[in-house]
Amino acid sequence: MASADKLKGIADNVTRLSEQQQCGMLKLQDISNQVDQLAAALSPRTRPINSSANNLDDEGSRL
Repeated sequence: MASADKLKGIADNVTRLSEQQQCGMLKLQDISNQVDQLAAALSPRTRPINSSANNLDDEGSRL
């Protein structure tokens, strides 16, 4: 049978690893949010309406 000290050490390690995982998940969420912001900033829909790509009629000729 494991001693109480050994079980306490295991419990402490589990707690520490759980805290590290939670911190890592928060960092991943922050990175994910930054990627989403970057993607939105680079999205073609953010180009001005008068960009040359939007100045084409249905057949693709310049207006």
